[in-house]
Amino acid sequence: MNPGSSILLEDVMKPPPPTQDSKIEAMIDKVLEGQQSMTVDFNGKIDSIYTNLNTKFETGWFELMILD
Repeated sequence: MNPGSSILLEDVMKPPPPTQDSKIEAMIDKVLEGQQSMTVDFNGKIDSIYTNLNTKFETGWFELMILD
């Protein structure tokens, strides 16, 4: 080591600058997280609609059976 130079702990602990690949991976991760969130929301809405429609169908079927 040269007497005039010193290595700081900050310099040694500093992460390497992001590469193009790591930037692309980060963008893909963000997109996938967004798609996962939309899928969960979509599945919840479909489940709610199905439950509502099924309840109406069962109620109508029950009323039809009473009329018989």
